[in-house]
Amino acid sequence: MGIPERKERERLKRKKDILEAAKNVFSKKGYMNATIEEIAQESELSTGTIYLYFSGKEELYVSLIVESYDILISEVKKVIGEDVTIGEILVNIAKTYYKFCKNYPDHYRVLNFIVNEHLNLKLAPELIEKIGEKTDTIFKIVSEVIKTGIQEGIFKPVDAWDITSLFWSNLHGIIQVQTSIDYLKSRNTDVETLVIKNIELIVSAIKVNECPSRND
Repeated sequence: MGIPERKERERLKRKKDILEAAKNVFSKKGYMNATIEEIAQESELSTGTIYLYFSGKEELYVSLIVESYDILISEVKKVIGEDVTIGEILVNIAKTYYKFCKNYPDHYRVLNFIVNEHLNLKLAPELIEKIGEKTDTIFKIVSEVIKTGIQEGIFKPVDAWDITSLFWSNLHGIIQVQTSIDYLKSRNTDVETLVIKNIELIVSAIKVNECPSRND
């Protein structure tokens, strides 16, 4: 490996280490209360070094949002290729999102800051647009599944984007609300089962009475 390649590898590792430190700090303190100084301390680097890689806290946060969505999108795309019914694909996407929230809790909390801390009012428009592109990607995946179901006569001729919004809103709401209730009341609800039942109800509501097989 030559010197340029080694330097590039070191640069990427340093950037990854800074993002990891930022994720830990944001997860513990929230976006508004976190500081670059704390992120520098967490990463065992100087604040000057942080600014060599990122323009500030905003860019660090958006980079983490992009990373979080990329993880989720990668996992969801695996589900799309499964040899199951259209309805089961939607249920499996929901289960995948729940597992993402459970297996990547810090990333999940970072995603929630955009709503919980009203960051859409505080971040620069170009950064909000960057987040919006990732949101559109994950929405379009579900929308395309629903459109396929409509084309194959499995689903009613519903508005695919409306059902997609309903899908993600219900899914996110159940996980967030039930997790909060469990925390406050010191109990352990089977949230995954609630998630599955919720999406099954949505699928049932948009299915036609007599569905042809996907293989017909």
